[in-house]
Amino acid sequence: MIYDDLSDLSRYITLIDELTNVLKIIESKRWKEESVGQKICHNPRISYEVVEYTSSVEPRLYQVFEEKTRVHILLSGEELMAVSWPEHARSLSFDQEGKANLAADPIGVIHAKPGHFALFMPGEPHTVGMESPGNRTKVRKLIFTIIE
Repeated sequence: MIYDDLSDLSRYITLIDELTNVLKIIESKRWKEESVGQKICHNPRISYEVVEYTSSVEPRLYQVFEEKTRVHILLSGEELMAVSWPEHARSLSFDQEGKANLAADPIGVIHAKPGHFALFMPGEPHTVGMESPGNRTKVRKLIFTIIE
């Protein structure tokens, strides 16, 4: 997991080439006009969705993507995000979309806020949407999916 200021996202292009296109979408500010739901970019290797939900104290399953990088960008609200050991994902069976869920313990937790991004690499178990202690908020964010 990488968590950094959104203004520094361009520093990670050397790791993931497609972040160039993600930046173009963000800079075009198209997301401000976009309704909630799944979107498809001109690049078939990238999709994104605008999501809204209320953070929760309920534990959530961790998601793992076999060949997809996910970039979460909070537009409003705040939430806790967590990662777990990649070793937990090695024995999982992935569905046709290359996704699996598992129950796990966190090894790292971040307090995500607007103006920042979290990047989860393929095979990295992660969960989102957790309420920071005593601070349940409505979260609105962009989630980019990059097919490796």
